[in-house]
Amino acid sequence: MSLWSRPRGGIVSAFARAVPEGGLGKWRLDLDVEPKTGWSATLYDAAKKPVAELSSDAPARTVDAPRLWSAEDPYLYTLVVRKGDDIRSLKVGFKEQKVVGHVFQVNGQPVKLRGVNRHEASPENGRTVSREEMIRDITLMKRYNINTVRTSHYPNHRLWYDLCDRYGLYVVAEANVEGHEPAYGDKGLGRFPEWDATIVERNVRQVLFYRNHPSVTMWSMGNETGHGDCFVHAIDAVRKLDPDRLIHWERGNTLADIDSRMYPDVDWLEKKGKLGDGPANGETMEDKYGRPESAYSAGKPFFMCEYAHAMGNAIGNLQEYWDVIYAHESLVGGCIWDWVDQSMMRSHGTGLWRELYLYGKPGEPLYDSLLASVKLRYRFLPRVYSLAHEAYASNMSFMRPLVAEFPSDRRTWDEKGSFLFGRDILVAPVTSSNVASVATYLPKGADWYNYFTNERVRGGTEHEMKTDLSNFPVYVRAGAVLVDGPDVQYVGEKPWNDLAVTVYPGADGSFTLYEDAGDGFGYTKGESATIRFTWDEKSKSLTIGARNGSYPGMLTSRCFRVKKLGGAEKTVTYRGASVKISL
Repeated sequence: MSLWSRPRGGIVSAFARAVPEGGLGKWRLDLDVEPKTGWSATLYDAAKKPVAELSSDAPARTVDAPRLWSAEDPYLYTLVVRKGDDIRSLKVGFKEQKVVGHVFQVNGQPVKLRGVNRHEASPENGRTVSREEMIRDITLMKRYNINTVRTSHYPNHRLWYDLCDRYGLYVVAEANVEGHEPAYGDKGLGRFPEWDATIVERNVRQVLFYRNHPSVTMWSMGNETGHGDCFVHAIDAVRKLDPDRLIHWERGNTLADIDSRMYPDVDWLEKKGKLGDGPANGETMEDKYGRPESAYSAGKPFFMCEYAHAMGNAIGNLQEYWDVIYAHESLVGGCIWDWVDQSMMRSHGTGLWRELYLYGKPGEPLYDSLLASVKLRYRFLPRVYSLAHEAYASNMSFMRPLVAEFPSDRRTWDEKGSFLFGRDILVAPVTSSNVASVATYLPKGADWYNYFTNERVRGGTEHEMKTDLSNFPVYVRAGAVLVDGPDVQYVGEKPWNDLAVTVYPGADGSFTLYEDAGDGFGYTKGESATIRFTWDEKSKSLTIGARNGSYPGMLTSRCFRVKKLGGAEKTVTYRGASVKISL
């Protein structure tokens, strides 16, 4: 919440509305200020040059050939409004969004909305998201070609809209209206007069607060709440306050400017695309809940407010969705659910029992397999932490398609059943309980070892293995150096002073171990250390390189238990200087 006081007799509100006049080369800027008298305003371009003067006596001005605002070119003007000692500024973007026939357009150009849903969530601070976190999210969105955000399912912090204006994201601004429990039928909240004032007020307040933001492209009436007269009244109120932006209402498509649905499959989307591309002849596709007010119409654009559910999943058939979207003019795009899981960092030492392997009892297959998987995660923690640093420092992804490491192997181009964890570990997830065996393709150009059995397999072949709850395809690339940790649940639980180092022979290889204090933000200031392990296949020697860097609490002396797969283990004392071990 933000509180401020204004000078007595100052500005109560200001709404700047930019409307094209007969084309995009000339615009009318209308400024509605409360109180109506005694104010003046100046519009400046980004170079701080005056563009137009307005006042309570002349509240509208024509602006010739302004630079338009879009997600690709988010050009902002600054409007300074003055009334006595009260001086305010707001950003103005010249942007037109509308539907032409069955096509959604921004500034006269067809646009596809490549979006995500966004909850306000920080893994450290819960619902309190800092400006730095917001900018980091927007940077990632722009980097990965995302141009749209739906504020699911409530208005966001005002700073978010400022940043979307500045960096260029189309916003589907959603009101804080959601009523899952009564569902969408006769008990839906939109049908009850006692909810009318609340539903209308929440939509009206959203518009009044955020209508000056050029990033706002659609007003969404709410989420998953039964339609009725309450929403009819809300839509009427929103259109009166802001007639230029489009209305989105997934539960009442017949009153909205764009049809919408959650989680259609690709075949259904193809049918809607064909229907939407055709003439507006009154033909409809029935809503999935059988409600006529939410039917999908011919000759009308369509938007998936949620699709490709990504919480804990890998987004699945995203390519197939977008092949269909690009094939049909009426398909606007959609917002993946969702941008980031609404989760908090796990706390430790609280005495609460939370581990997955507490389901079942020791000796039962479910318990034993879950325990084995969790302990495998613990062993891999030094690698996980090191890969996390590499992802942070160089944008290398944790999970990599096989083609990223083996581009000359054409079979990897279409391989979808497995992925690389880093560069040296190949995983083929088993997602069905009734699978007795799995054949996994291992890319050519390297030999591979079955992680569980140590069997060596030549690359360029399929390897079949029996699977059960605790045995699934995990392969290690020849030349890999695995550094395994102890049974810990988080990085700082105990010192990593006795790590196991295993070399998988067959090729040269290396691994860089990254370490820091395990908590806090010292790593952002360079408080960290790396140790590089290098295997030379010809001389059968492993070099543990000199430590690079330092951090508070760092181990100055430690042991590494080193071995070549299948060979004897050697204990090496390491004090930061380079050490070479023959294996």
